[in-house]
Amino acid sequence: MNTKKASAEVHRIRTKFVLGNRFLAPLGPIVSKGFGMKAQQGKRKGWTPRNFALSHLLRFAVIGSYPDLRIDPAKVLLSDGNIEVPQDVGLESADQRLIVSFDTSRLTDFNHDDRVILVAYQIEDGVAIANTEQALRRDGRVELDVPEYLWQRELHLYLLLCDRAGTDYSRSMYLGERTIG
Repeated sequence: MNTKKASAEVHRIRTKFVLGNRFLAPLGPIVSKGFGMKAQQGKRKGWTPRNFALSHLLRFAVIGSYPDLRIDPAKVLLSDGNIEVPQDVGLESADQRLIVSFDTSRLTDFNHDDRVILVAYQIEDGVAIANTEQALRRDGRVELDVPEYLWQRELHLYLLLCDRAGTDYSRSMYLGERTIG
């Protein structure tokens, strides 16, 4: 391989890493919890939760050709685990509030108290927020009040569930984009 080709490949890989790290930076606390169980299982010795999230992002969510690479938010995972995701998910907005509803017909003694987390991510400003009021699977909905500084901004929405202990998570669901206000 000649030096020029190697250099271009190095720049492509570095650009992917920069894009991936920049995308995940505001999501650090969420990703840390969302991939925590995977990191503890030790399938890859020494890997942190962020390593798992970044690895997935680099393999599946970076699109385009160098030098025009970008992240496809729909392909990014904020969590991964064994918790089942809800079915029949609906999204609406009202009065600067995002409301996600979902089917509760498959509740069991083991999953009725799974915590539901709605994440709104404004990529350009590097701001990620999540619901602060606890929502449980049995509620069939989760709400997120969007602060004024995020009105009229494109928000990328993700839904995550975790068990009652907060250790095992679902694979995050990308719910699409929404602009509020």
